[in-house]
Amino acid sequence: VEDLKCLPCLHSLALCEKVECREKILHRRVSCQICQEVFSLYLEDLPNHPFALRRALSNRLRNEGVDCQEEHEERRSAITFCSNCDAFICQECVDHHKSRKLLRKHEMKPL
Repeated sequence: VEDLKCLPCLHSLALCEKVECREKILHRRVSCQICQEVFSLYLEDLPNHPFALRRALSNRLRNEGVDCQEEHEERRSAITFCSNCDAFICQECVDHHKSRKLLRKHEMKPL
């Protein structure tokens, strides 16, 4: 539905994905909805907001799912991401992490 860009004030600007909306903002003055600062800018010069990729990935994972990246005889759906292992893991792998002293402190991020 929307694309997040980062304004010079570091607040986000949500852009409608419709072509008509994007054409209107190619070059114009934009007011930040949070701090009210006004910017004259080109859309293509705005960087993506740092959270936009994470948000898109999170939505994709929720809709499509992702497989566990550890070795299993059969395919398993991941339920969390282990930041320390840098891998999507299933419930069995989460249980394994919880049962091992060295792995217990790994940071798990639910999908």
